[in-house]
Amino acid sequence: MSYRIERVNELIKEQLTELVHADFLDEIISINFINTSADLSQAKIFFSVASERESVYKAVISNSWRYWKVMSKKIKIRRLPKLILLKDDMKADIERIEELMEKKGAR
Repeated sequence: MSYRIERVNELIKEQLTELVHADFLDEIISINFINTSADLSQAKIFFSVASERESVYKAVISNSWRYWKVMSKKIKIRRLPKLILLKDDMKADIERIEELMEKKGAR
């Protein structure tokens, strides 16, 4: 990954974290991973919510356009990538893997 993409990812993470936390003061929301395309056309942002309330996931995702608009004024780059916010299911995947390992170890 190029330095430019890494820097864009950092800027997006900083700004998006601020915006999301301002909207959801009572929730713990973490931005886990950002994958920005080389041409800066899109950034896939994987996030998780500690409470795992589906309504919070939906609200964050539905605000993606507003977050992009605010960030486009704050981040001074030629082209701010389209934000694609995705629920990070890594926690569920880890639990499934641990469960499978326990079953295999029990045999």
